[in-house]
Amino acid sequence: MTQCIRPYITRSTRTYPVRNVTSTDLTCRTSNMDASATEDCPIEAGSAITLQWCHTGANCSNPISQSHTGPIMAYMAPLDSNGAGDVWFKIYEEGWDNTTKQWSTDKLIANAGKRDVIIPSYLKAGNYLLRSEIIALHDARVVGGAQFFPNCVQLTVTGNGNIVPTGVAIPGAYGERDPGILYSRSFTDNSGYVIPGPPVYVPDGSNSTTTGNTSSEVQSSSEPSVQSSEPTPSPSSSASAASTPTSTSVASPVNLTPTSSVSKCRPRPTSAKCMKGSGGVARRMAKRTVLPSPTPEQQQQQQRRAEL
Repeated sequence: MTQCIRPYITRSTRTYPVRNVTSTDLTCRTSNMDASATEDCPIEAGSAITLQWCHTGANCSNPISQSHTGPIMAYMAPLDSNGAGDVWFKIYEEGWDNTTKQWSTDKLIANAGKRDVIIPSYLKAGNYLLRSEIIALHDARVVGGAQFFPNCVQLTVTGNGNIVPTGVAIPGAYGERDPGILYSRSFTDNSGYVIPGPPVYVPDGSNSTTTGNTSSEVQSSSEPSVQSSEPTPSPSSSASAASTPTSTSVASPVNLTPTSSVSKCRPRPTSAKCMKGSGGVARRMAKRTVLPSPTPEQQQQQQRRAEL
């Protein structure tokens, strides 16, 4: 239900990341924060919503470049706040999985850009913003190199919960030198990676920062499927090209190229005559002497000589 997604900055820049952690674009990656411009999708607290990233339309088989590895997070805030102030509480996060040796984005690519997120059962019924986010770390070894891809969805949550957590401001929750933002990733082991921002909210107060799946259990659901933002799959070092057969049988004429070109025809006077060939190449053809066939009398004489 794409009508629930806050509009992109512009259609031409919808795959562009946010790089400045103090930019207001970090909230929902849109300059249009008018809640009336977007519909509200209904969902029950405690159920899962499926977020899907697709690149340029319906190309979900390549939601983001494989080089753009990093964490995936989800926040919520009351809709009437319009995302301003200390209103964003985290409901989901996954970074480096030390068991599978994968980033959360690796799993996203393997699942055609889909990620299920549980809407907390403790949440009080009402209208909310759901903010999904990918942080691509391929250039994060330098300040300003991390790439943020947030988008916001408007939801109407139903249920019997009674909690609306306080949270953090976005922008404001991240610093450009935070360990999970200024980070030199390894191609083999990122077990020390710390997901940026606050921990996932837990009602009993036992919030803790994690490096993998949180207490927000991921499960399949038939709840509304929301197609979320489109992080740019920057091209990798390899380029797609038409494949070339390893062996091909080609029937082609043999080009006979003369080793030298003869400009004038100078035949030998006694044994050959000269004829002009194609391309000015002289060809020599030897003379042949044609003898008449012997008569029957001559054949008999030749036979008697052979018998003597």
